[in-house]
Amino acid sequence: MNIYALPKALTFGFGIVLFFVPNFVYAHAFGARYDLPLPLSFFIVASGIAVAVSFLVAFLFVRRGDVRAFSITFLIKKKVLNYLHRLLQLLGLVVLSIVLMTALVGDPSPTKNLATVTVWVWWWVGFTLFSALLVNLWPCLNPFCTLAALWIKIVQYLLGGRSLKMRPLPVFAPYLAVLGLFTLSWIELVSNISETPRQVFWLIVIYLVTTCLCASRYGFEQWFKQADPLTRLFSMMGRLAPFSLSHSSGLVIRFPGSGLSQAPKMEAKDGLAAVLFILMLISVVLFDGLSETPLWQWVKEFVAQSQALRPALLSMQSNGLDILMLVQTAGLILVFLLACITYYVIIFLIWLAGYREVSVLVIACQFAPSLLPIAIAYHLAHYVSYFMLAGQLIIPILSDPFALGWDLWGTQSQRINLSVINAENVWWIAVFALIAGHVIAVFVAHAEAIRLFTKHRIAVRSQIPMMVFMVLLTMLSLWVLSQPIIS
Repeated sequence: MNIYALPKALTFGFGIVLFFVPNFVYAHAFGARYDLPLPLSFFIVASGIAVAVSFLVAFLFVRRGDVRAFSITFLIKKKVLNYLHRLLQLLGLVVLSIVLMTALVGDPSPTKNLATVTVWVWWWVGFTLFSALLVNLWPCLNPFCTLAALWIKIVQYLLGGRSLKMRPLPVFAPYLAVLGLFTLSWIELVSNISETPRQVFWLIVIYLVTTCLCASRYGFEQWFKQADPLTRLFSMMGRLAPFSLSHSSGLVIRFPGSGLSQAPKMEAKDGLAAVLFILMLISVVLFDGLSETPLWQWVKEFVAQSQALRPALLSMQSNGLDILMLVQTAGLILVFLLACITYYVIIFLIWLAGYREVSVLVIACQFAPSLLPIAIAYHLAHYVSYFMLAGQLIIPILSDPFALGWDLWGTQSQRINLSVINAENVWWIAVFALIAGHVIAVFVAHAEAIRLFTKHRIAVRSQIPMMVFMVLLTMLSLWVLSQPIIS
């Protein structure tokens, strides 16, 4: 049986089913019904066709000699870059200090505390989007990195100026970043830790202490390059951005996503860890979207009403386990496992289609960055309304950050303005973001295929499984975003 017959049949069947979907959506992550000018099936099928056409354009017009990195570099004096770096370092330390202080003495309500709003809205959502869509400033702002470097200098001073004896990182160190991303995502999506300012304070302190101790034990460069989840997260986001700022090259302007194919080659263990990190990143956003749909509500009700599971659930509940949290955790892990299985099936098909020229591991490592535009597109589509609305919470908080009754800027009584974005805006942003993200992913994957395989014909053939996958993923993503929110 032709290995491409089944995906094509699924694509056709999926399109037929979607044709009968009603012509309204709920603009997922917003919750209000929005009547589309055309049936939902038209948008979903059209988005899939747009992604497929982008593959066709890449196949026909992008050749081996055409794959080059377009960029414009504006040289900046090293002295100016150093001043800018120091200024951003100071800004990062100031923000971290204020977050820690307000987490301790500010309003106990998470929606009225500067720490929780800054960490989970402006940083976790807003700054991630800023890093991917504009420029990655985290290497300069990162207060954990700054304090770790200061800690190492203090320890060296206490030792009489002697250099610390650094130990080599354990072989599993690159996978610590994956575990760290999962932990942070679990805290934000599943647990109740993110809702309490005092617990956010201890979370930051624990992360800071762990970072300082590990950097002083295994080496500053080694730890932040391989094992620190935040450094790896923003480094990957920055490779997607159209602007890049560095000490060596100054300000670089490039095509969005072109930085994804310019990363240095890694060892097998590091490359595999990077693949798992990217798959975890996509899984987190997908799970957050799915967990608010009627489908996930049905799963929770099925688990709660299952007679076969009831004895085990009652036993766990009697031992103090939170059943809902357990189901949510299992769901997050399951989505990650399904993402891994799906990706490696696609990679295996690419390996077969490429006449087994390149090893499966190399293909997996080299094509993983092409998934990053999809991750950030879904991040934007899913969280845009959340950021635009919840982000306004910081306006009254800034007038009274320590809950002392101040009104520094005259905004203490200001409330959220719901008119800044509506369901229609959310839907159109989602449509364009997902199509643009998948189109960028198509060209990144095609450019990588041209580099990997010896002949253009083989490179084109190898991308057919990826095309089918991205078309289906685009359609599925739009369907998920069209679902109503179930609290």
